Amino acid sequence: PWINDYGQFSIMPVTGEPVFDQDKRASWFSHKAEIAKPYYYKVYLADHDVTVELAPTERAAFFRFTFPQSDHSYVVVDAFDRGSYVKVIPGENKIIGYTTRNSGGVPDNFKNYFVLVFDKPFEYVSTAVNGVVEENRLEAKENHTVPSSFKTAKVSM
Repeated sequence: PWINDYGQFSIMPVTGEPVFDQDKRASWFSHKAEIAKPYYYKVYLADHDVTVELAPTERAAFFRFTFPQSDHSYVVVDAFDRGSYVKVIPGENKIIGYTTRNSGGVPDNFKNYFVLVFDKPFEYVSTAVNGVVEENRLEAKENHTVPSSFKTAKVSM
């Protein structure tokens, strides 16, 4: 999902207010400070003061986001457009969905499914459709993003 050819979706830890435009929520980072190995990746996102760690498996990945102490720490899930689907299940600290985004060469019924499970309860969840936040909407099948908020005390998730 990281090379934007098919089945891609975005998981972005941010601080402050949630940003729905992928270019605006991007962050500066230094290749000198990152660790990149086939089995482990670590980078510091300077604009959000968040350290991201990733350990891939054959069909999944484990993420750890280390946030600063804040009442406004978010993980923004963006399944992009083209018929994607997302559903938030707050009682299970879970976001599920799929994306159909692709560059061609896939069957008409192509879907890349995802399940995100968090080890901390959501403080705030909403869905933004076409950049407009829709409070209490936990399911969407349009051009949408999902900001999930956590209060953090310099802890990892």
